[in-house]
Amino acid sequence: MTRKYKTTPGGDIEARAYVKRADELWRHASQAYQDKDYDACSIMVIHSCISLADAACIIHQGSRYAGTSHDEAVQYFYDLGLQEEGFKKSCQRLGQIVGEKTIAEYGGTNMTGKHADFIYKNGERFRSYLLETILKKYS
Repeated sequence: MTRKYKTTPGGDIEARAYVKRADELWRHASQAYQDKDYDACSIMVIHSCISLADAACIIHQGSRYAGTSHDEAVQYFYDLGLQEEGFKKSCQRLGQIVGEKTIAEYGGTNMTGKHADFIYKNGERFRSYLLETILKKYS
């Protein structure tokens, strides 16, 4: 049985827009990381990775996830079904990154350097994989 998701269709124009958005967010996240602005860094890394995942889904499935569940969003990305080990690691990383979204945005404490480092490094690896494979023509 195929799982039903709330999605929004897209094509090449939308994929390019999501990659551009991801690049802008990543650039600012990197600056925030250097400046030790850990809350801003974490939030921007998370949203940069979500934008890249959206672009990859549009490329492979013609749509992106449009629901509200973080777990479903990661599952929709996983359902791209690529069999290579790098993709499986990227799914794990996306899950870890998105799992931090609520804490980073709404948590009652500020992000620590250690926590931001975890998010940033996972984001860097996720980003590198996608831009070297699925989204190569957009980087």
